[in-house]
Amino acid sequence: MFFHRFQPQSLKTRVTLLTLLIVVLSFLLLGYYSKKLLREELLLFTGAQQRSALSLLSAEVNHNLQERFNTLEAVASRITPSLIQDPPAAKAFLIERPFLDWQFNGGAMLWNQHGVLQADLH
Repeated sequence: MFFHRFQPQSLKTRVTLLTLLIVVLSFLLLGYYSKKLLREELLLFTGAQQRSALSLLSAEVNHNLQERFNTLEAVASRITPSLIQDPPAAKAFLIERPFLDWQFNGGAMLWNQHGVLQADLH
């Protein structure tokens, strides 16, 4: 029944089908363009967020390293040459500073000027 009214050679049918084709193609092109635009925006914002996270993380690492360097400088300024020559006194010096053990994974070690280990704290 429907096929009797559908006549491909009529002008009305041709205009309707052409209009439908134009609308469908327009939607497909709009979808493609939107997808491309959203992908570019997503990559841009993802990159910016990753840079921001990396910046925060590197600032935190830098702060912690600087804190440990300051701690080492403060402890090293209290070491005397006589302390380095006396291993039991060097061990006692390190034991009096337990914060060195938890601030550094390997603990703290004290060497003399010849590279010989005098005391360590693990």
